Amino acid sequence: MPDKKPQLFFDTVVLSNFALTKGGVLFLKKRYGNRGIITLQVFQEIAKATFANWSLLEQIEKNLIVKSGFHKTSLNEKEQAHFIPLLRNLGEGEASCIACAQERQGIVVTDDRAARNHCKERDVLISGTIGILKAACLDTILDKDQADRMLTEMISFGFYSPVKKISDIL
Repeated sequence: MPDKKPQLFFDTVVLSNFALTKGGVLFLKKRYGNRGIITLQVFQEIAKATFANWSLLEQIEKNLIVKSGFHKTSLNEKEQAHFIPLLRNLGEGEASCIACAQERQGIVVTDDRAARNHCKERDVLISGTIGILKAACLDTILDKDQADRMLTEMISFGFYSPVKKISDIL
C-alpha cells in the first residue's frame, strides 16, 4: 500500500505568484489537486488583496478552491496553540501554514525567509515558488521554457527570485 502524500499548505505570496502568470492557477490545481490546502488566514489575505485592485487573485478562489482543487481549512485547538506564538514574528498566513503543517506532518509552501527559518527550526518540510517550478520540470509536467516563462512573468510583477531562469538550476 503506497504512503499517503503529505498535504501542502500554501501561503499567500506563492499563490499570488502563480495567480499572476498565464495558466499558473490551473497548473497548481493539476499538480497538487486535493493535496493543496489554504488556511482561512491565507484565504482572508487573498480576499483583502482582491479588494485592493489585485483582481487577478480572484482566480484563486474561482479556479483553485473548487471541487477537485485545493481545500480551505481552519486551525484546530492544537494548531491554534502553535499559531499564536508564531504571530510575534510572522504574518497570520505564514503562521497558520506552519501551525497546520507542524501538526499534520505537511509541507509549508512559502517564499518568506522568516517563515522558512521557523520551519527549519521546527523540522517542518518547506518548498516555495522556485522549488515548485523546478520539481515540475524534473517530473516533466512543465518543460524548462514554460517554467522560465512563468518565472519571468512572476518577476515582472515584483517577485524577488534568487534565480532568473529555472533552466539554470536544472
